[in-house]
Amino acid sequence: MAKSPKAGPGASVIVFSVILVGALVACILGLLLNQAKQIEQTKTIIDLMKAEQNVRYEYDIVSYSSEGNGRMGEEAMKFSTITPGFADLDRRGAEGWEVVTSYLEMETAYPNFGNDKYVSGLQPNIRPQRLVVVFQRRLKAPVEPEASPK
Repeated sequence: MAKSPKAGPGASVIVFSVILVGALVACILGLLLNQAKQIEQTKTIIDLMKAEQNVRYEYDIVSYSSEGNGRMGEEAMKFSTITPGFADLDRRGAEGWEVVTSYLEMETAYPNFGNDKYVSGLQPNIRPQRLVVVFQRRLKAPVEPEASPK
């Protein structure tokens, strides 16, 4: 019978090298594919940013007032709130308006001003007088970018 040839220590080094090279090639291909994905995503983001630069907005400022309590005497001590109507807010939302910011205009009421029974001086009562809301919405027609001078 014929003897089968034995593989020497060099053969196992060759097999290991082939496996190692294959693994390295797979890693490099994976990295290249991942980088290509990232480049494509970056291009998409840049395209979106360029499109967003041409967007223009219109603004609307709306004031909601308090109930109108007096500023002196017993009226000055009444609790005051400001609540925008939900129907108005729903209508503005349906028309495409979004709230950008809001702020309160405060007023000072003097509950003891002109009352002889109080001798301690003026006691201010600060309360909201008006709620101001700034709305924005995109203009309907897109604005073309201005051509740069050459």
